[in-house]
Amino acid sequence: MSQSSDSLHIPASLAPTFDPSALFSAGSIVPPCDRADDQASESKADGKLSSERVLAWMDMLAAAPHRTAGIEIIGSILAFHFADSESPAGSAIGGVAARVVVGTKSPKRIYDHRLGWLSRDSTLWTRATSHWSASSFDGQWTEVAGDKTAPAEFLIGFDPGPRSSQRLLVWISTANNRTIQTDAIQSTLAICARFIPRLPKRSAPTWTLLFGKHPLWTLGFLGLILIIGLAFPVPYPVSCTARVEPIGERMVAAPFDATLLECRVRPGDHVSKDQVLVELDGRPLRLEREALKAESDHALKEREVALASRRIADAQQAELKQRQLERRVQLIDDRLARLQVRSPIQGVVVSGDLERFVGSPLETGQTLLEIAPLDRLSIEIEIPEYEIGYVASNATARIRFAAAGGRSMQANLQSVSPAAEIRDDSNVFVGRIELDQPDENLRPRMQGDASLYGPRRPLVWRLGRAVWERTLWWIGY
Repeated sequence: MSQSSDSLHIPASLAPTFDPSALFSAGSIVPPCDRADDQASESKADGKLSSERVLAWMDMLAAAPHRTAGIEIIGSILAFHFADSESPAGSAIGGVAARVVVGTKSPKRIYDHRLGWLSRDSTLWTRATSHWSASSFDGQWTEVAGDKTAPAEFLIGFDPGPRSSQRLLVWISTANNRTIQTDAIQSTLAICARFIPRLPKRSAPTWTLLFGKHPLWTLGFLGLILIIGLAFPVPYPVSCTARVEPIGERMVAAPFDATLLECRVRPGDHVSKDQVLVELDGRPLRLEREALKAESDHALKEREVALASRRIADAQQAELKQRQLERRVQLIDDRLARLQVRSPIQGVVVSGDLERFVGSPLETGQTLLEIAPLDRLSIEIEIPEYEIGYVASNATARIRFAAAGGRSMQANLQSVSPAAEIRDDSNVFVGRIELDQPDENLRPRMQGDASLYGPRRPLVWRLGRAVWERTLWWIGY
């Protein structure tokens, strides 16, 4: 919608919702009367408004939810009053423009009953500024006469007093330089001007709720607190990876070449010392033992025959062969005694699921099971090599394992390896902490997070250290 140079496009949501015809609706404060008689009484020579109408205006103003709505009601009342004074039917309302200017030393807000709240780029804002400077705010009407084409303008300013720092300027503009009756509403406007500061302010914007009435002071105070906080020294934390490793773990291996007959444990089972873990198949060994025993008996008979025939050399060779066979029989007897592989320590089976390998041949020294005690464990902390300069040998560590319930524990480093190691494609130094574990919540090979606390540094140094070092690298330092 296009407007003239003195007009401004206002969205429909900002248009005033007050209906001036509601002044004459039935209610407890307005007694029933004939409207024509009421209008006639207002047009008498005394130039005063009827008390019923004034009370109705005050009642509607008191019902305003905030000051902005109260100013809109005053603008609509003015427009209806001056239009009604020209035509009982209110048909001349288009010829009168009622505006209310609010401000302190200069206009801050302008309300036009036709256009709503005006922005500062409106041409009416410049004229309002000049009227504001020329007004005395003494509660008296001032007429600004125009030429034959310009509209006549009437001004009256009010200073509500020490209760409010804002002043109000009522600005009435009439078309075709018409003369209107202004004295009749002068006292009523004075009451309205003093009533406006008593209305609650409109809901403050979000930034006002956050920073109060003096946002610059609040922001400055918050900035000072931020600077102090950034300069406050705190221990420098070094982020690391923690792993649980057992202490005194033992590997159970195959004692000789054999076939797996039975596995009696699985990973996670608690085992005691000398408990049978694995049983090997001894049938091939027994067959071999019987064959060797028969050969040994045959060699013994050959020796006896050689001695009877006085063949001393043949008797000695038979005796040597018989001894060799006896040694092989003893070796097989030793293996038959170790067909049941037993646990060397008390602990938990960490690894070695042999259920799938029952019946498979085993080789000598092949690892079958891994057993580790859980009453005492070692926590290895992998320290990145670029952070090792900030970690002391007895630094305080805070460790957390999500698989163990997520609770953090605190301990001191007991040792740090002098040489770096490559783990997970990263060069790290390994620090160790040994601790007792009565409840056995930690298990070997668990992985978690750890923080080592180094020297105290300002918080801003902690936050910007990486960026600062990269900047120095880029500039060639």
